[in-house]
Amino acid sequence: MFARMGGWCYRHRYTVIGLWLVAALAGGALLGVTGTKTRTEFSLPDVESRRGIEILDQHFGGQGAGWAGSIVFTSPRGVDDPEVREAMVALFDDVDAIDSVTVVSPYTEEGTNQIAPDGPLAGELAYALVELANGTSVEDAEEIAHEIREVMPVVAGLQIELGGEVFAGFEEPTAELVGLAFAIVILIVAFGSVLAMGLPIGVALAGIGVGLVLAGLVSHVVEVPDFAQMIGVMLGLGVGIDYALFIVTRFRENRRHGHDLERSVVIAVDTAGRAVAFAGATVVISLMGMILMQLGFITGLAISASLVVGVTMLASLTLLPALVGVVGHHLEVTRWRGVIAAGLVSASLLAYAFGFPSAVLVTL
Repeated sequence: MFARMGGWCYRHRYTVIGLWLVAALAGGALLGVTGTKTRTEFSLPDVESRRGIEILDQHFGGQGAGWAGSIVFTSPRGVDDPEVREAMVALFDDVDAIDSVTVVSPYTEEGTNQIAPDGPLAGELAYALVELANGTSVEDAEEIAHEIREVMPVVAGLQIELGGEVFAGFEEPTAELVGLAFAIVILIVAFGSVLAMGLPIGVALAGIGVGLVLAGLVSHVVEVPDFAQMIGVMLGLGVGIDYALFIVTRFRENRRHGHDLERSVVIAVDTAGRAVAFAGATVVISLMGMILMQLGFITGLAISASLVVGVTMLASLTLLPALVGVVGHHLEVTRWRGVIAAGLVSASLLAYAFGFPSAVLVTL
């Protein structure tokens, strides 16, 4: 079966590439119309942590069940200085007036122990506790943090700092870009060919793209967390490059043994392709095992990640033979301009990952 599939994809290379393009474009267009329904707030089943939250809601007004943070302030004039006290009380009143936010001020009886009683900053350092209601989403928390920063007072000698998860800004990690940049360099060194390097990366990106589209559509059916896309990208890059690299390496070995292009592809898919299919199926089954946890958002995460891995595996078995058929004998040809271009792409990815967008423009 694998040999026939590899041979068919090689002979009908443009049909296979066209089908992948249609799948990506049609799925992307559909996703653009429907959008995604990822979530940042989740419900728990009947577990101890949920019962604990319910007790806090029923008997303590939800205190301790939501996001926590603190507003720390210090002044050499002392926190009880009239001007400092007036500014901070006004700030705490503004924050407390925000929906779903509660504040425990150090100027209240409940917060008297929140003023430093001894040490070099005794009477000069204090903090207020800030808590968001249970169930507040990440987006709402970020908006509330922005509102609090907007109403912070400016008083001579008064220093205010915000801490805790309420004020922790979230940025999507760019580790996958760093990994992709180093993958380009390592594959060029290992293969000695820009095209041989580009095939595994291109196949991985194609599988990730189509897989993420399917995962976005699935979000309308199951509860998918907002970080599922990020995890899908990281998993897809890892397995996609690995699977395609395995098949390309076997293909090049077959070529060195004197086989023609089509026969080399058929043997590679029939041997390395079987290992790829087994490895991909194992990863998918392992991810789907998370469904046994019976948590809605974990189930969505498992399905989403499994789709990306499964589609990436399928791309290695079908799209890769088609691309090899298009590249043909040029797979082993390397020109300096190709190496330089790949180096610039790698440098651009690193610059963007480390927060230097201007460097990207220079390298391009």
